[in-house]
Amino acid sequence: MKSRDLKNRFGKTVVRPSFRTECLKKLHDLKERVVAELSSRFEGVLDEHRLRQVINEADALAATTPFPALFLPTLAEEKVRAAAHWQARQRELFGRSLTLRGLRRLPLAA
Repeated sequence: MKSRDLKNRFGKTVVRPSFRTECLKKLHDLKERVVAELSSRFEGVLDEHRLRQVINEADALAATTPFPALFLPTLAEEKVRAAAHWQARQRELFGRSLTLRGLRRLPLAA
């Protein structure tokens, strides 16, 4: 990554990271704060791996916009809510299938 060498007032060379590098670091920090907040809000609903996967998808989608830092928190929250709803639905269907197997004595292996 590019950096610009600048002389400070004492004549020493100072390496300053490029604007792009600084922006990417700020976006990464924002993403980590979003992960921390959503993991505390959805604790017990989604496991950490699934949560990070969903937030990575939101990050990729936000990166396609001109203002990813603006869209990332909202997109991440929407995707986490959708994943939590999907997982709850899957648990409900799994419970129903176990009930049906218990009532009809179906074999577990298909």
